Amino acid sequence: MARNNEQLSALWDALFRVIDKLDSVAIEYMITGSVAGFIWGMNRFTQDIDIVISIENIIPKTILNIWCCLN
Repeated sequence: MARNNEQLSALWDALFRVIDKLDSVAIEYMITGSVAGFIWGMNRFTQDIDIVISIENIIPKTILNIWCCLN
């Protein structure tokens, strides 16, 4: 069970790191899929994160810089 808790913790940590980066450069986004369902109380949960970002008025290099900073 500890391994599952560690994986879940890592998933949430990754989610919040991505959100912080997107917020820091004012990129609009929405969280979808099972993580969004989990937040709304649905029982289904997979270990992935689905995020849709708005690419309107975004320089592609900005996305690349965010991705590089997360690794």
